Amino acid sequence: MKTIKFAGVAWSLLYFGFGVISSFTLNGIDFWSSITLLAFTFIFPFPLAIVGFWHPKSTGIALLLSTVLCVTLLICSDGVKDTFTASPGIRFYIPHVVFAVAYLISGSVSTKVNSGSET
Repeated sequence: MKTIKFAGVAWSLLYFGFGVISSFTLNGIDFWSSITLLAFTFIFPFPLAIVGFWHPKSTGIALLLSTVLCVTLLICSDGVKDTFTASPGIRFYIPHVVFAVAYLISGSVSTKVNSGSET
């Protein structure tokens, strides 16, 4: 399970770097929605991945909630069709969901191991 956690940190560092580069394209038209999308898509996963070493379930839930927030914001600002068909659209959030599920599974497995139950 540590491999998942280290992969999560590597993924979040890549997204963080991409987010820093993307932050130079912010404009005044949709400033607050752009800031929210930038923060929850690219910046928020890095501290979550670090916290995931100790609290993987909480990290998984937070990643899922940030994905829901960002996809909802994209749908409200761009519409459903553009969110699901435009590039990159919703594809940015596939790793969020994959790592969220991995963290949730990791958290449930480590809870069972620590409680001493056998399955």
